[in-house]
Amino acid sequence: KTRDYIQVSDVVRANVTALAKGEGGVFNIASGKESSDYEIFAAVRGALGLSGVEPHYAPKRPGEVEHILLDIGKAATQLGWKPALTLQEGIRRTTEWFQANPRKR
Repeated sequence: KTRDYIQVSDVVRANVTALAKGEGGVFNIASGKESSDYEIFAAVRGALGLSGVEPHYAPKRPGEVEHILLDIGKAATQLGWKPALTLQEGIRRTTEWFQANPRKR
């Protein structure tokens, strides 16, 4: 399966941008890119410096959507917004935060 993942800092920036424009409207805020479960796993594995670890997948749930990809064109044209972080960079920053803040988990 694939999903359209985005780093929360990009979502915050999109909301601040939308508020500053003050025009209202509904926007898809996402990366605009599909990422597979394995890509997420590989990015986390790389950020943690692990090797020799492979994922184990749970069975597909009834009614589960196989692919999710959002069109972020309206946010780009009307707000001038686009995501700043790649999936890998977002995961790297997240893992670094958790490693630096073990008590805040």
